[in-house]
Amino acid sequence: MREKFRRLVKKKNRIFTNLGLIQWDLETKTPVKSKPYLAELVGELSMQEYDLFTSGEFVNLVESLNKEKNNLTEIEKKEVEL
Repeated sequence: MREKFRRLVKKKNRIFTNLGLIQWDLETKTPVKSKPYLAELVGELSMQEYDLFTSGEFVNLVESLNKEKNNLTEIEKKEVEL
């Protein structure tokens, strides 16, 4: 259960990091003709992050891990709280 949760959190973090990079690029030196494509990509990645974070699998893992808080590391506790 912990491994599956860690995998999903890592996936969510990768999506979030990519979103940040693309958004930064959009706000700085993106060529004008690339902006529509990157804006669409931001939308798609945002939806992927939302879908992952609100999926039944992720919610169930968080609920299960919340019940086992005493057995979690400090970092895992913080991740489950978020």
